[in-house]
Amino acid sequence: MTEPEAPRAAQHAQENARRAEEIYEEERAPAARQAQENVDRAEEIYEEERAPAARQAQDEVERAEEIYEEERAPGARQARENVEPDETSPGDDR
Repeated sequence: MTEPEAPRAAQHAQENARRAEEIYEEERAPAARQAQENVDRAEEIYEEERAPAARQAQDEVERAEEIYEEERAPGARQARENVEPDETSPGDDR
């Protein structure tokens, strides 16, 4: 190779390397997009499957809070005791 040809050959090799990188990125892009779509769908499925259990747990928490508030309310315990049957036997004046 002569001296004038060397810079041109180097430039051509550099252009080929850049084009190879571009082709690599172009070919990799669809696979990367597909992988991201797969990740996104997996996250959606996880959330869909988790949602019923999360709703059930939330319902249980809300019910427990209601029971707590009912039992804590002023007079609730006394009112409940007034409604429940007395455990003493009839005629027992204790």
